[in-house]
Amino acid sequence: MSPFGQIGLTEPEKDTMGYVEKIIQDLQDDDPEVRRKAIQILEVIENEKVIDPLVKALDDDDERVRGIAARTLGKYENEELIEHLIELLNDEHYFVRGCAADALGEIGSEEAVDHLVELLKEDKVWVQDETAKALIKISHPTGISALEDWLREG
Repeated sequence: MSPFGQIGLTEPEKDTMGYVEKIIQDLQDDDPEVRRKAIQILEVIENEKVIDPLVKALDDDDERVRGIAARTLGKYENEELIEHLIELLNDEHYFVRGCAADALGEIGSEEAVDHLVELLKEDKVWVQDETAKALIKISHPTGISALEDWLREG
């Protein structure tokens, strides 16, 4: 079943602009699984009108929703998102921290380099890997130097 079918949209309906609003409304659903699926669909839409609802999803109670929203926001080269994503590097859940690191790497945020370098000290290997990839994508000398040190210590 296509992602559109999972939320009750038929293929012809996906061609109308109304589907974006329907999916955005699903971000308010009580079921975190519905909210996660909505974000996964919004990820492939890449429409600027979804940015504000995705930023609101960064405060969701469900860590998967927060993480997927962060990762999705990384697709937008929007400097205004950087502060929100940097805040998530301190989230209580490792999945959110890793997704935020990935998003900052996608955006290419040099502003985040020092925060990402700190995140290399994370005890979760997956978060370290996502952080290392982000630092490579950003390719700032401070981040590359920290990566070299991290690899030697590893």
